[in-house]
Amino acid sequence: MRAVLADAITCLSGQGIKPSHRARVAMQARAWIMRRGYESVFSFDSICDALELDGERLRRVLLAPKTAKSPPRQLGAVMSFALSVNVA
Repeated sequence: MRAVLADAITCLSGQGIKPSHRARVAMQARAWIMRRGYESVFSFDSICDALELDGERLRRVLLAPKTAKSPPRQLGAVMSFALSVNVA
């Protein structure tokens, strides 16, 4: 579950993705994050629940518009937090 969330965050950041694919991959990740519901075990909401994360808050952070005030390391910090979640 953490790997799916980490992959979405990586897709949003564009790190390690060919420049010609970045826009499409980021758009797909944004669409997955924006989709609300539990229609799949691998939906954003299902994964956040399984990892005991506040899905709405994480959604807001991940989809926040990029501004001069928001540091570029923000997605990295979110990924570090998401990967550090301790799931029993």
